[in-house]
Amino acid sequence: MKKFTRLFLIIVILFVILGLILPLLKIDAAENPDPKTDSLKGVMNNINELNNLKDNNNLSAEEKDAKELELRKDALSKILDLTLMEIDSFKNNLESLQLEKGKQTDTKNQLLDLLNTDKQYSENLKETLQNELSLDDTKNLTQEFKDWKDANYNFDIQKITSFTLVFQEKYVLKIADTRLNKINSDLKKLEGMKLISKEDNRKSLDSATKSLTNAHNLYSSAENLLMNALKNEFNASSTLLNDSLATTTIKDANEASSTIKTTSTGTTTPQFEKRDDIKLLIEKSFNEVKNAYKYFLDISNKVRKKLGLQ
Repeated sequence: MKKFTRLFLIIVILFVILGLILPLLKIDAAENPDPKTDSLKGVMNNINELNNLKDNNNLSAEEKDAKELELRKDALSKILDLTLMEIDSFKNNLESLQLEKGKQTDTKNQLLDLLNTDKQYSENLKETLQNELSLDDTKNLTQEFKDWKDANYNFDIQKITSFTLVFQEKYVLKIADTRLNKINSDLKKLEGMKLISKEDNRKSLDSATKSLTNAHNLYSSAENLLMNALKNEFNASSTLLNDSLATTTIKDANEASSTIKTTSTGTTTPQFEKRDDIKLLIEKSFNEVKNAYKYFLDISNKVRKKLGLQ
């Protein structure tokens, strides 16, 4: 029992590490009931009850097994609910991105397809839980879910997280560019009215422009790395899936899509590992944008002072 209790705890910890649940704990559940928070609390309660169950001397061995089965099925069901809610959240994030038609949109659709496959798997597993299962069946199902997360789902989330991070930065840059153009336009109007001189803000304006240029260059490097990595990953997965389908029976065909990470010889294809290089480039790009806004503020303060507004 201890081994599988730890397994439930590991699955919950994986959610927390991803940072997808911790922010939800800040919500005032009394005023804003949240199904994610409720499910997580329910799983933790199940784990506590499982830990206490082995020391409960008021129950017979048969009663303990029945209670353990109930708790494990309920915990796994709640974890699957969390997974499904998480998948919907990632889908919404992808759908909200402002992307160019063509390669960017096509890649987004491929990522959405991954999420749809993950959602179907989770829903099927949840349906299986509704069947008459033994304690061993439930333990095996929990292990299967963990193995699937490790071999498939976590890699899908890494792809989607990197993609979302990069193209959210693109939107940040677009807003900053609009702000710079507006400042340039306003300064020219004030210069034309002889209220300020061009030299008053030249240094800050040049510095802001340089920061945004750096931000764009860093962003472009991150986008190129990301799109090439995803292209290679999707091409490798597609080739392996076709090879797998060509050598499987009809009975095995439905399993091929969930095992495309492994070839028939047991070797694995390169996975989309956590891309710290992409994340670092985006962080640097964002920091350059922050620098640009500092120069924007400096320009605003100088103009206000020049006009006697402060």
